[in-house]
Amino acid sequence: LTKGRKDESGDFTKGAGLSEETAEKILSAIRQRSGSNEEVLDTIRGPASASAIRQAGIDELEQIARLVAGAGYDEGRIRIDPSVVRGLEYYTGPVYEVDLTFETKNDEGRPVRFGSVGGGRMGPQLKYADKRRSPCVVIQGADEKSKGEVQIKDLILGAELAGMSKDRDEYRQKQAKAQFAVPEEKLVDAVREVLQRHGVA
Repeated sequence: LTKGRKDESGDFTKGAGLSEETAEKILSAIRQRSGSNEEVLDTIRGPASASAIRQAGIDELEQIARLVAGAGYDEGRIRIDPSVVRGLEYYTGPVYEVDLTFETKNDEGRPVRFGSVGGGRMGPQLKYADKRRSPCVVIQGADEKSKGEVQIKDLILGAELAGMSKDRDEYRQKQAKAQFAVPEEKLVDAVREVLQRHGVA
């Protein structure tokens, strides 16, 4: 966070150039790793006069905490951890790290353990696919690929779900619209449908 450091190989990594005082404020906040997600957020929230960028980041973490709690997960499964960082500068939002504790088998039938994986939002990368800041994301994993399907996520509707009351029928109805699978050949029609909901197309 300050000048930088030299690792065991002798390579020097440039730091963020912060003063010792500022670096210590950040470190004292990220050392809070225990307790409930709300307690962690209370620690890093800081004064009301905090910068707009900092406040926007904390607002996102609070929204994630609400989504996690609403989905029925406690801190034993999903935890807000300020100490998790990733080094690539194109991440534009919260990053995550997942510990995969289950075992699976490879193509030869041998047990495989993944350990941990991580990632985050890479907003600037989306501009190469769509300059209109579309409110949806298309995701295709291995399972969807084998079925000839793609997953469509309506991010705006998903955010609305996070803040709505838990009317069971209404919640399920909107949840089905916020994330759904379609055959690959119907991808364009499905994306258009999401865009039209929000007056983009």
